[in-house]
Formats: sequence, structure tokens, C-alpha cells
Amino acid sequence: MSITCHIGFLNELKYKPIINNIFSLLGNDFICDIVDCEINKFSDGEVDLIYKSGNFDFIVILHSLELPFLNLEMLLLKIQKGSLLSKKIIVIITYLAYLRQSLEKTLGEKILELLLSFKEVVKIIIIDPHLLNIKSRKILIIRTNGIFYKKINELITSNKFKDQLILLPDRSSLTRNKKIINNLKIKSIVVDKLRNSDTITSKISSSITDSNENIIIIDDIIDTGNTILKAIEAYLSSVKCLKINPSFYIFCTHGVFSKVNCKFLSNKLISKIYLSTTLKKIKNDKIEYVDISKILAKEISKIIKNTKGN
Repeated sequence: MSITCHIGFLNELKYKPIINNIFSLLGNDFICDIVDCEINKFSDGEVDLIYKSGNFDFIVILHSLELPFLNLEMLLLKIQKGSLLSKKIIVIITYLAYLRQSLEKTLGEKILELLLSFKEVVKIIIIDPHLLNIKSRKILIIRTNGIFYKKINELITSNKFKDQLILLPDRSSLTRNKKIINNLKIKSIVVDKLRNSDTITSKISSSITDSNENIIIIDDIIDTGNTILKAIEAYLSSVKCLKINPSFYIFCTHGVFSKVNCKFLSNKLISKIYLSTTLKKIKNDKIEYVDISKILAKEISKIIKNTKGN
């Protein structure tokens, strides 16, 4: 059943393709528009965010909590002042930056706590967070397992893709992807990642008799790619009989690439890297982006219908 509802999406250039896809998916049920805004700069160095569009039933904000947070401070100020053109706000955190796992509370989590304090924020959607210690009914975590499962299944059912193995770069990856591994029914091996103050070492506790032809690696974040390279090295050093050089297929939610690592991208054993569209795309022949618009549109629709129904 259609709900007459006017939704405004904050105009974020790097997420324009995702927003356009969400528009087409929500178009039968809701009226969707872009919320236009501009940055007003003053002579003393202060800046303000000026919204040009009209009022909306819901505002949807796609924002990555990368460092620096860019316009987020102004955005929060507008919510606080009640001048964000809507009393109902859905915030989609495409990437929740984290510092060290040893921290009791990361900067990203502090921002989340601030967002949760605003009554206007009805839901915060976070895509595949590496670490999150905050619990709230307003927080919805979306995993990319579903879209990756479909892509992996396409590979393993093709005639060219045989003798497969799933290689998990650490224990936390096993926990996050247990469901997808069980559904795929492919043998998997976990790499033990040992961390000390200076270095990270990766090893596989048992030896592998024969190498596999196609290796699937599933993880949540690629930045330098060192974790994945160490996992590949650990696998190769554990193989007793390396009949052929295996091909590695990487599936990862967030392609951070704060510094593009040529050693990682040029590694001849890595055949393909599949990333979700949570962060800015980089151009590389090995990288294929998997769209997250469909799962976001589905969740936005559910949130609005549930909120309007209450």
C-alpha cells in the first residue's frame, strides 16, 4: 500500500549514484527529492550550511564517518537548532571509522551518541561496522553478507571456477561470516592474526596438503591491504604441495584505501577485488563495486512505514 510521504535526501555528491538508485526503487511508494544546500563562508573563517529546499516528512542523510568529518559538525548543529527542514531524520553511516580496538570508546561512537541524543533522529543505519560497543533500538546494523553471498554463489556455480576454498584473514572474520560460509558449504580455513606493539603476524595452525585453485577471502575493511597479503602469505607457506599458483578473490565491505598500496593492487595472485559502494570509488581494473542501493531502499521503506504507522 502506498504512503504519501515526501522524503528529502541530503545532496552528497559521492553518494549521488546510490541516491539515484534508491529513488528509482522507492518511487512507487514515496515522493523523493534532493535537499539542496550550500556552504556559506564568512570573512572571519566561520562557515554555515544553508538549506535551499522546502519541508519534508523525512530527511535521509548518507554520511561516512571518515576522518575528518567534514560538514558533520554543521549538520549536527542544524539538527540541534531544529532547522533541518524535517522532524524525522534517518542517518545512514556508510562507514564508521574506528581507531584502535583497545580504545574504550572511539571518536565515531562519540558521534553516534550525539546523534542518538536528538529526538529527531528516528534511526541510524550503520553498514558493517568493524567494532561497535553502543546498543540502541535506534541503531540498525546492515551486513553486506547477502550481496556478497549472491556474487560468490555466481562464481562457484560457474564452470570456470572450481576447486574453491574460503580463507578468512582472522577469527573475527569467521564470526561475522559464519552464516554465509554455512550456506555456501565450501571448506574454510581461518588465519590466526597475532598482534603485538610493533608488528602483526599471520599464520595457519595446520599444514595444507594440496593448494586450491581458487581462494575466496572475505573481510570487512581494506586499507593498506597488508592483512590480506599476510593471509595469502600464511596460506602459501602452509601448503605442502603447490601444484599451481592459486587465484585469490577478495570480498570486502569497505575499500578505505587511505593510501593506495601498489604492492597490494599489483599482486599477481589477486584476480579480483569486490567492494561495496560505501566509500568513494577508486579506479582499478581489478576492482568491481557491488551496489548497496537495494538493501538501503528496503530498510528505508520499512523504517518510514513503521514510523508513520506509530
